[in-house]
Amino acid sequence: GQLDSEAHEEGPFTPAANAVAERSDDLIGDIIKALPKDYDLALVSDHGFEKIDHTANLKAMAAAAGVTGEMTVTAGMVATTDPQVAQWLRAQSGKGDVGREIPGAEVKRFAGLDVAAAFEPAPHVTFASAGSVHGKPSNAGTHGFWPTRSDYHSIFALSGPGVQPGKLGESPGIQHRHRQ
Repeated sequence: GQLDSEAHEEGPFTPAANAVAERSDDLIGDIIKALPKDYDLALVSDHGFEKIDHTANLKAMAAAAGVTGEMTVTAGMVATTDPQVAQWLRAQSGKGDVGREIPGAEVKRFAGLDVAAAFEPAPHVTFASAGSVHGKPSNAGTHGFWPTRSDYHSIFALSGPGVQPGKLGESPGIQHRHRQ
């Protein structure tokens, strides 16, 4: 709630967002202390967060290049079944707004889509489907990106008498940490 709002408004990892996270950490510590001694506590965050510098309207960019085929744009992904659009997106990848091409098997696994190509935004960019080619984001930070995005992790923590201390390691798109 409050951390999400603060990270949207000011951006993630700002002093204000960090203060909210530290207060949340204190409250979680209070909950652990108040639990009966034979209880375990599982804590899971719902998503990562990223600082955003600008939006990129890919449909406007493509139209300016004479590419008008089908393109599905969300803030965190652009996908197409059109080979011409796929070729144009591949040419844009790594040049500023369009990031990594998401492998087809990954798109099928996480989104259930069969596409000619799908891409995530470059770091600190969100995609837009309206407005100017490049715009100012409505928030300093956001979420809703592809789950395997670099540095975009959820956290799982487990604490209690039945829990052996240790780290579970990292899964693609998911970081696991143990909190003692």
